[in-house]
Amino acid sequence: MKSYFLISIAGVLGILSRHFLELNFGKHGNWIPLGTFGANMLGCFIAGAIFQAFQSKLIDQSFNTILLVGFCGGLTTFSGYALGAMNDLSNGLELKAIIYLVTSPIIGVCFAFAGLKIIKLIA
Repeated sequence: MKSYFLISIAGVLGILSRHFLELNFGKHGNWIPLGTFGANMLGCFIAGAIFQAFQSKLIDQSFNTILLVGFCGGLTTFSGYALGAMNDLSNGLELKAIIYLVTSPIIGVCFAFAGLKIIKLIA
């Protein structure tokens, strides 16, 4: 039960960090939403650092989970996407990683569009 509480606290901190970035950088930049981009890139950086810290035995499994699932999960789901691909690449599964990296955003946008269309039909 303690781990759920700590993951929740870390998640709230991730959410608040994302909100801070959105408030302070969300309206800047014309080509991308900088707040979201910043949250995603920060989450990826932190996920990579945590992954290596765990692999190098600098942190234990519970702290790894608290930071990855809690903080990075609250900050961004993009970090999980990057971490999944990085894990496959580090295990020599290059084709699997490439397929995952290419298909996930395309299929994700298709599902988002399908959800939009379904609600438009209902409403």
